[in-house]
Amino acid sequence: MPCRHLYNRFPTRDALIAAAVADRLEAGGRVAEEALALPDPWESFVYLVEKICELQASDRILGELALRNPPSAAVERAREYGHGLMRRIIVRAQEAGALRPDWTLEDIAFITWSHISVLAATSTVAPDLWRRNLALIFDGLRAKAAHPLPVPALTEDQLMQAMRG
Repeated sequence: MPCRHLYNRFPTRDALIAAAVADRLEAGGRVAEEALALPDPWESFVYLVEKICELQASDRILGELALRNPPSAAVERAREYGHGLMRRIIVRAQEAGALRPDWTLEDIAFITWSHISVLAATSTVAPDLWRRNLALIFDGLRAKAAHPLPVPALTEDQLMQAMRG
C-alpha cells in the first residue's frame, strides 16, 4: 500500500528522485557560490571539489546522481546553474596559473566517479581515506605539476553518453 500512495504523488522513479534531491542540489549550488566568493583562485577550486566530495561522502544519493543523467528538468536546471559557477571557478584558477590549463569541467567526472569507488571500498574501514585520495588528485591538478595528457578531455556530449551507460 505505501508504494501505491508514493506513486500517486510521484508517477515515475525519476520524479521521486528529483523531489528527493532538490534540497541537495540547492546545497551544491550554495557550495559553488561560497567557493566563488573566496579570493584565492586555487583555494576556491579546492574548496569546491572538497565540498562536493564531502556531500557525496555524506549522501549516497548524490553519488548516484553523479553517475547518471539528471532525472528531471528541475535537476538539469540545478546542474546547469552549478556547472556555470564551476566553470567560472575553473577558468579563474587557470587564469591565475594555479590549475593546469588543459583541465575541463567535464574532467570533474573523473574525480566524482573515482571518489564514489573509493568511498564504496573504504567507508567501513577508513571513512576519511577519500581525503587522502583527493589530496593526491589536487597535487596532480596543479599547473606546475602538469605534463601533457595522452588523450583529449571528454566533450560535454561524450560525458552525457557515458552517464547514460
